[in-house]
Amino acid sequence: MTHGSFPGTPSARIGREWRRVRKEGVLPVARDHAGRFGDGLRARAWGLKNRSAPNAVPVFVVGIQRSGTDMVVESLRRAPEIEVHNEHERSRAFCDYKLRDDDIIAELVRSSRHRCIVFKALCDSDRVVHLMEGLDAPSPGRSIWVVRGMEARVRSTLARWPENNRRVLRAVAAGDDAGRWEGRGLSEESLGLIRSFDYDAMSQASAAALLWLVRNSLYFELGLDERTDVALVAYERILENPQQMIAGLCNFLSVPYRPRMTAHIAPRPPATRGSLEVDPIIAERCAELEARFARALAGAAPPAASVSS
Repeated sequence: MTHGSFPGTPSARIGREWRRVRKEGVLPVARDHAGRFGDGLRARAWGLKNRSAPNAVPVFVVGIQRSGTDMVVESLRRAPEIEVHNEHERSRAFCDYKLRDDDIIAELVRSSRHRCIVFKALCDSDRVVHLMEGLDAPSPGRSIWVVRGMEARVRSTLARWPENNRRVLRAVAAGDDAGRWEGRGLSEESLGLIRSFDYDAMSQASAAALLWLVRNSLYFELGLDERTDVALVAYERILENPQQMIAGLCNFLSVPYRPRMTAHIAPRPPATRGSLEVDPIIAERCAELEARFARALAGAAPPAASVSS
């Protein structure tokens, strides 16, 4: 794994919960568990009543790690019409953070009793067109691409995985990346850019920015900006107006928005930009891509959706 191992043992899970209790307090953590239990009951009741199988719509949340995808998936999980498959160690849909074989995913879709079945498929972002069109499932797929500003994403990545970025790109540049997702599906232009740098001299911030650049470039290289079955959403916009943005995604998926879907998101202004040690060529290319995303977002503001209690 290049982006951190998921600790799946019972003791590790207990340790995570204990750290949450120390950070957030007993009552907030207890409320979260109670809320998840209630959401699970509502989802089961909806599935038993409606039995949408085999017509669930497969939905793929894509982009790059540390971009707010967990926040989006958590919002969608709180809708009883939606079944969610995340990347955890007991997932029927994922192995080592990557989606399992197509026939397994297609069977999960066909057997789902829900209106939508969501997969957080970040390591398979380069395959998203195939996933929407190529699964043997009755309903065509949809996707949600989540993007976060380069600088904020780089800072978050360095705080979580400070040593991974340069090592990963060095392997991609050398062609020694068999089995890795980071270099898969990249354009020749992106691969050429990766090969053009000296990784002995590159900072970790530059490497994280370059990885942000080449993986997010897939959104345009795959033509996702021209598709009506792909929603583009910005992490910063969700923080500024959670209700409007998540309600827009609900509208995109034809499910009603509920206030509890954004109860876990605290509206706040974007983080203040600072100085990062990023190679000037990479910084310029990232600024160009950020501007391109801004133009795409300007024409793709999610519409309001109906609200349910």
